[in-house]
Amino acid sequence: MNMDTRLNTSAVHQLPENTNCLALSEDGQFFTIGHKGLSVWCATSYRSIAEWSQNNVEITSIQLTRLSGKTYLLGTIDDMGVARILINQSEVIQLLCIINTMENINNRSICVSFQLSQGGDYGVTSMSCNGASWIEVFYFPIDTWLKECASALSQQDSKASLVSEVQWSPIEMIHQIKPLHSVTDTIPESHPQFHSQYLALDGSCSVSFCTVHFLLPLSDERKDNKDIPNALCVWWGGRKHLLKYSLQKTTNITNVLPGTVWPNANTINCSTVSACTRYIALGLADALVCIWDRNYCSPLSVFSMSDMDSPLSAIYFLDYNDALSTCDAKHLLMKCKSRALYTTRKITREKNIRAVQWTERLHNLHTMVKDSGDLSAAAAVPFLHNLVLLIQRNGEMYLQDVINKTKVCSLMIPSKHMLATSCNPVFALNSRLHTLLIQGTKDPLSMEAGHNQLYIFHLGECDILKPYLITPSDCAKEEKCHFAKLEDWCSRYLQDRRINAQERAKDMRQTWMQLQETSAASNSRHLTPHV
Repeated sequence: MNMDTRLNTSAVHQLPENTNCLALSEDGQFFTIGHKGLSVWCATSYRSIAEWSQNNVEITSIQLTRLSGKTYLLGTIDDMGVARILINQSEVIQLLCIINTMENINNRSICVSFQLSQGGDYGVTSMSCNGASWIEVFYFPIDTWLKECASALSQQDSKASLVSEVQWSPIEMIHQIKPLHSVTDTIPESHPQFHSQYLALDGSCSVSFCTVHFLLPLSDERKDNKDIPNALCVWWGGRKHLLKYSLQKTTNITNVLPGTVWPNANTINCSTVSACTRYIALGLADALVCIWDRNYCSPLSVFSMSDMDSPLSAIYFLDYNDALSTCDAKHLLMKCKSRALYTTRKITREKNIRAVQWTERLHNLHTMVKDSGDLSAAAAVPFLHNLVLLIQRNGEMYLQDVINKTKVCSLMIPSKHMLATSCNPVFALNSRLHTLLIQGTKDPLSMEAGHNQLYIFHLGECDILKPYLITPSDCAKEEKCHFAKLEDWCSRYLQDRRINAQERAKDMRQTWMQLQETSAASNSRHLTPHV
């Protein structure tokens, strides 16, 4: 492998001033840019096709998802913490609604994060006001909006912008989720011993943030082939429990309790879900990693990273492209607060077995980047086998093979140019076109106009990267992970128990020996006379 291989930018395009964020649609056909307003761009021509702006509004966070055809839903947050929902159809962007209108500036709710489900059926906002935090879950009337949008467009001149006000159908809040002071509230009163022994207060009452993931239905829960989520998993900062909430509307939307509680040994620092959402990986305090299997409602693996130099700050499944992926997560990538990176050994599954078989203990880790203190971003490349994009604070970018621990190639931007925000780079990876889009700028000393730039790297056209390229035929070899019946789950669970029986017996012997040693040491201290 040539360690000095360099890949130059394929194209450079002008961006609006004050560009803050960038998001790609799942189909890779369009991307949207947040600035003093927002704009939607074609991902092949890199031409702005639609724009929206409002006085004194600067977009700082944006999401884009496809509804149907070339109609897309956009979710944004501005610099004042206001969340908006917009729709783009026929190169026209229209504001559908504002989620948190500011009626009282002294008692206003701030939107901290805003997530759209793929397909736009649901949205989740994380809100904050006067030190309190909560989650609001919304159902969006997508079909009705599409009809209203088509009707509005048919009534306007094809060359004119929309001037008439459209009365859009309102969104519906289905849940308002607040931090639980005690998860014992979720357990029936018929289990008092379970209350007292296992589910005491979960952390302090003060919660500053939360993390939310949409969960797709497992195969036996599916009513059709659409990937519409049916649940959320939620965890709050400083807490140990992972909570699952159904997306079914309840009669009391302000007092929603979780349907499932997944307890963990330590507080949760970070999390991720696999592409099929069957597996949920948690980075815990004290260098622990726990991977939950939703099929079994139990941990698939718990392992310690004793050689980690600082707490975990991010964790990723190195999955294939979401549109083509299977449930078999190939590797885990983990990042510490010190910006050191770790990855697990390869995860495989046996032939003729649908369920994932983890064939190696995951505590065997290796450090990927030795001198990674200046690392600002890391991202799995979903269309390249086992490659990760690494961006350093000095602006250097390269692709790393997580298996062979080798640098595959460096990504070079034009001379007298630099990344716009190297400490927090704005970029996106297009799985459909096999491209990297990243925001840059000209030399600040340059007198030329138009400093804001978009650099394009066509990774799929680089000869050294072609062996890593994931094709549909590669993914076709992998079987979709599903269980049609409960009997299949039980059968697979018993198979796993049989396969891992010796390992479990060994762990039990070691644990029993440790308990005996601890007990002996404790008895010795109590029997020793005090002088």
